[in-house]
Amino acid sequence: MLRFVPFIIEIGLLIYTLIDAIQTPKTDVRNLPKVAWILLILLIPWAGPIAWLVAGRPKSGSARVVPWPATRTAGFPEHERSRPIGPDDDPDFLREMNRGNNEQEQLLNRWEEDLRRQRISTMNDPAITGLERGRRLGFPDPQGLFDTYDEAKAAALFKTFVKNTTWHTPTLALLHSHLTDKARARGMVYMQDLSQEQFDSWLARISKLLDRYKKLVSDMHRAGVEFLAGTDTGPGTPALPGISLHDELELLVESGFTPMEALQAATRNPARYLGKLQEMGTIEPGKLADLVLLDANPLDDIRNTRKISLVVLRGQIR
Repeated sequence: MLRFVPFIIEIGLLIYTLIDAIQTPKTDVRNLPKVAWILLILLIPWAGPIAWLVAGRPKSGSARVVPWPATRTAGFPEHERSRPIGPDDDPDFLREMNRGNNEQEQLLNRWEEDLRRQRISTMNDPAITGLERGRRLGFPDPQGLFDTYDEAKAAALFKTFVKNTTWHTPTLALLHSHLTDKARARGMVYMQDLSQEQFDSWLARISKLLDRYKKLVSDMHRAGVEFLAGTDTGPGTPALPGISLHDELELLVESGFTPMEALQAATRNPARYLGKLQEMGTIEPGKLADLVLLDANPLDDIRNTRKISLVVLRGQIR
């Protein structure tokens, strides 16, 4: 068992320093560009993370500022992508913000500020292990998301997303995979240090978080926000390549998408987003022949995408 301790420490150090580097504003990074530090952390075990802590991260006396406003979703907003108008300078958004009861607004703002402080504390608390830090940041407390969610604010923000053509990839399958393949989830590095009782408690938290995210996706979809299907699959998650995409399509349908809309999120929409709709994304003469032939109609039941009879890749039957 002891032989795994260095590996666990290495993974914890990698997770902590990688998150710390990503969260640090570019202007606060020392000695090297931010991108260079991230590459060093990822490519050079031990030395890269330690070098970041010693020579890259801001000195302890300097102010740490989170470069985006508090949000109701986990993960990281696309704050670095240029946009013509942001929520904080959109007149329609500000008008919606000023509506409603002032007391309720103040209460929500206090809850939001508490949530922000909790995340900053989690990122910088030396008493928290790297694995625990990764769990708390990756699977935030859903209760905070319940308490601070305001329909009017959200509707105004969604309107801004639509106006600015801001696409979203919810990756619901990532959370879903922890619940459907518990054995694989238990084997993830960030879950191995937990007792069975603690592991079950985290699964319960992930289940509530998934329900909350599905509600959020549903609200955004009804507001006209555009979506891309994705899974965040990788060696550090229980989400398996291929299979998890089918799971994602089912979860999108459970969130209010029609089967056709879910299919388009995995086919036509990515082509539109990448500016490649003339080459791919739909089945038409002259386009790339990358497609599957199914034994049943997915428009009748989205789960029929799993009933694959034939695969055509680059025009060749596989």
